[in-house]
Amino acid sequence: MPMLKAVLLVCALNVPPGECRPETALDVVVGPEVGNVTACGLHGQAYFAQSALAQGLTGREYLKVICVAADAPAGPVPGRSDAPVAERPIDGQAPAAGPHGPTPRHRGGS
Repeated sequence: MPMLKAVLLVCALNVPPGECRPETALDVVVGPEVGNVTACGLHGQAYFAQSALAQGLTGREYLKVICVAADAPAGPVPGRSDAPVAERPIDGQAPAAGPHGPTPRHRGGS
């Protein structure tokens, strides 16, 4: 069974989900290794929810989870020298997108 790695993308709400990629994301986090696409989405979301980054969301961003081969070489994302991420697709196909959509975080007084 191929191992997968969850890659978590935080994108602005004005970026359509189809255009939310590592090079267009506000933040990129390489998450845990998992055994299948379902676990990738579930564990990726849980990993993100426990991060400090999740606490800083303003309601103008959403989370998108993509799954890539765990053995894909990590390197800098084009145009973003601060965010290394593996981008090789699984089995020659485009990376599978996990659950995504708005993740509103309402704060008092905003």
